[in-house]
Amino acid sequence: MSTLIPMDSGPARKTAILAIILISFFMVILDNSIIFTGLPAI
Repeated sequence: MSTLIPMDSGPARKTAILAIILISFFMVILDNSIIFTGLPAI
């Protein structure tokens, strides 16, 4: 069957989730800036 893994909701887990969200947001902004800078050249 399925084993239940205890979910640790400590500050380290919340910090990791926040870091992943912030890095993802930065990557989206960086990607958009690259696309809008290079788009007129295409």
